[in-house]
Amino acid sequence: MHKPPAFQFYPKDFLNDYNVVAMSMEEVGMYIKLLCYCWMENGIPVDDSHPIAKLLLNSKVAKCFYKKNERFFNPRLDEERKKQKRFAKSMKEAGLRGAKKRWGGHSQAIARGIASDSSSSSSSTAVLTPLPPLRKGGRKYQRKIAGSNSDPAYREAYEKNKAKEGKP
Repeated sequence: MHKPPAFQFYPKDFLNDYNVVAMSMEEVGMYIKLLCYCWMENGIPVDDSHPIAKLLLNSKVAKCFYKKNERFFNPRLDEERKKQKRFAKSMKEAGLRGAKKRWGGHSQAIARGIASDSSSSSSSTAVLTPLPPLRKGGRKYQRKIAGSNSDPAYREAYEKNKAKEGKP
């Protein structure tokens, strides 16, 4: 899984945090910088020779972090990271449910055969685009893509349906 590039920042929670209220403006800037580093690097190294660790260890901001497995973490960032993981998982599951509903038991669209008519000006054989299954309300989409599909059988069925519907 990729690293999320950003985290949610809630100004009301930030400004109502007693630790933040007690910080000087310089410490607030340092805290935000440390939060960003902590997010990007999944923690701040405990090693006091590391410049970011030095910044943390030599400030009052350190009380906003905790130590675990030789790294410093922030509880609120941990919560945000968990939220993002839950959201990503729910979106993945929703996508899988949608694909299953649309394609049935197939994990992918079933590809149509390879075009074999020799009317193509190209010497290579083209693979045809898979089409979505017909479903109620799906004709508008199929009309839209019909012009780009070179399958003669599909075109014939498309023209018959169009004529049956009385559309030009």
